[in-house]
Amino acid sequence: MARAPDDLGGGLALLSGPPLPFVPEQLQGAEIVAVLVLWTGVGAAPVGELRALAPAVDAIAPMPYAALQAMFERPAEVQVPTRAHVQSSFLRELPAAVAAVAAAAFERPSPLGSVLLQPMGGAFARVAEDATPLGCRGAPWLWQAGTAWFESADDECSRAWTASVRRALAPSSGGESYPNFIDERDPERLRAAYAPAVWERLRAVRADRDPENMLSAGHAIPL
Repeated sequence: MARAPDDLGGGLALLSGPPLPFVPEQLQGAEIVAVLVLWTGVGAAPVGELRALAPAVDAIAPMPYAALQAMFERPAEVQVPTRAHVQSSFLRELPAAVAAVAAAAFERPSPLGSVLLQPMGGAFARVAEDATPLGCRGAPWLWQAGTAWFESADDECSRAWTASVRRALAPSSGGESYPNFIDERDPERLRAAYAPAVWERLRAVRADRDPENMLSAGHAIPL
């Protein structure tokens, strides 16, 4: 990805092979590594080096952006409510974290769980740190550990798994995650998710636009 053009993005996911028609039967339910590809440029996606690896599944094809996003959501045909939990942060470097990432994926308590590694950089990294609320633009990688399950009896072990991933990757992590990945209300983690100057600017905006504190739900910036 260091040599990739800005229009090429994606990630690396460690998960269980999904029961989908394009996945070979012997890989459905098995531990797999999937390379996610997003190409928004003109012409064919420059993925020759990936295809040279002869992957067991090659499902790269044009699709609407909404369909790409839906890949990370519960399928419409699955009507059973699921419970979910996620943790995330940034990585200063990938090699030091590979063993911990692999171990975390192997220890997933549910086949619906996964560990995602997303390369950053490119146009995202060329924006000044305090130009927008989103920070950590210099981080080379973002990791995300998420799982889903069906029974309340599995709440504790599922949440414990995502917490264990966060602890295991802490030595290689750098910077707090984005607020939408902070699982509980935590004032210290929320503040750490923003650069100091950005935090003060957002507090000033809130005080000016919402002096009655009407928008106080979730990870709202405090007055």
